[in-house]
Amino acid sequence: MDWEPRKLTAVAVDARRAVEAERKAIGALEREGECSSWVGLSPSDRMRIVRDCRSIPTVGLYFLIDDGDAPEEKNDFARDALADVAEQFLSGLPGSENCAMVLSDSASVLHSQATKNPWTVSSGIRVLDDTSFPGLRELTRLSSLACGETLTEIGGPPDEDLLDIYDTYTVGALGPPDSPA
Repeated sequence: MDWEPRKLTAVAVDARRAVEAERKAIGALEREGECSSWVGLSPSDRMRIVRDCRSIPTVGLYFLIDDGDAPEEKNDFARDALADVAEQFLSGLPGSENCAMVLSDSASVLHSQATKNPWTVSSGIRVLDDTSFPGLRELTRLSSLACGETLTEIGGPPDEDLLDIYDTYTVGALGPPDSPA
């Protein structure tokens, strides 16, 4: 899971294949270094990354941005986005009862939020706060970057679309609840 104050990205892998997914993610992304822009990469680099990442056995991707405007809603977004990821994404995945959330360095601030919410306990989802799975954390960070930069673009070449490596993905916004009329 990758986190910025108004953006949350979750990548799921089958827990039984997590070690294999990690090994393949490291192999696919080891030569990239710290990429700061998906669209800033050359088309050939994007194609190579997508091609190399296709071997990673991912199950899905869930990307949410905050549609709210008020700064005080930032903590509400963290809570609501984590609940949405658990309810709408992780709970529907095959093997979700064996799911663990691996938090990126930037997402570690969510650990207390995730562990104190009832949906985490009731769903059986474990939150790992260690530094394991650096390859999958990098794949999640890169996927978050690609989603954020291409959010409004439709119809790009599939061989340059990082989302094309996922069996299923959701990209959307989580706004403030509608006020009663």
